Amino acid sequence: MNSRPAVNITSASESHEADLNARTRKYLILMAIRMVCFVGAVFAHGWFRWALVAGAVVLPWIAVLIANAVVRRYSPIDAEQPAPTAAPLGQPKQSSPAAPDDPIIIDGEIVEDDDD
Repeated sequence: MNSRPAVNITSASESHEADLNARTRKYLILMAIRMVCFVGAVFAHGWFRWALVAGAVVLPWIAVLIANAVVRRYSPIDAEQPAPTAAPLGQPKQSSPAAPDDPIIIDGEIVEDDDD
């Protein structure tokens, strides 16, 4: 079972709804600027008209990139912490590494099955 460490309230990110609202607001602002570029291109002359047309063409691409930039829910540092590992079954925990020639001693009881 993988579990992430608890998040301090000071490092908690915004809610999903607040993040979505902020990205929607940025997208709508950029699309409003695009409309201004279209209207301005109708009334402008010379190089300024072509700059406004270029802005109207490029702004949707930029707006989609910004709108799709999702904030991470947890920091990468939290994800890099290794999960605790358990000792394999059947092997006792050793406080110090045993030499290869030392016998392994397991404390316990022998339980006989009653096959009556």
